[in-house]
Amino acid sequence: MVYNHHERESSGILTQLQHDYMGVIISTQHIHIDHVNCLEVIIVRGKVQQITKLFNALKTSHGVKQCELTRSTTGHLLS
Repeated sequence: MVYNHHERESSGILTQLQHDYMGVIISTQHIHIDHVNCLEVIIVRGKVQQITKLFNALKTSHGVKQCELTRSTTGHLLS
């Protein structure tokens, strides 16, 4: 997701959401794009319902400009 870290409390809200969903979040990567914008990559694993709830909460958070969900599989159940 790309967000404006100068927006009022956006960083705090996004951090709190990540703490609320610790059960599905494996890793995060924070990148400073420029003085205003940050890119946050959040790697998740778990039940689709929980991941979807997290995604919806993130994309509707104040200051978020773009948020995408990319799904993948290990393929071990696709025989």
